[in-house]
Amino acid sequence: MGSGTVVVSERPASGAGLGEELINFRHEIDMMELLSACGRPTEEWDLQGSVSATDWVRLNCHMTSGAAANSVAVGERLAELPESLPALAANRIG
Repeated sequence: MGSGTVVVSERPASGAGLGEELINFRHEIDMMELLSACGRPTEEWDLQGSVSATDWVRLNCHMTSGAAANSVAVGERLAELPESLPALAANRIG
């Protein structure tokens, strides 16, 4: 699948099937957001003329200020949350 390609599957007709699909979809989003936080810019933002890492993420990842700030904060504190990583991977937390 190429960059920017969005694939929309048919939604299950039943509410339970749709609910399960939404739960799985949200888990995938959580995992992608974690990967995004892990890949936050270090000094690159300064070299590219941004005023902060949050500003760089906001502009280059097309995020709101709040979402960018959350991503940077998670990335900065990830080492302090060793039990959270396996829990997120197991879909016990979001």
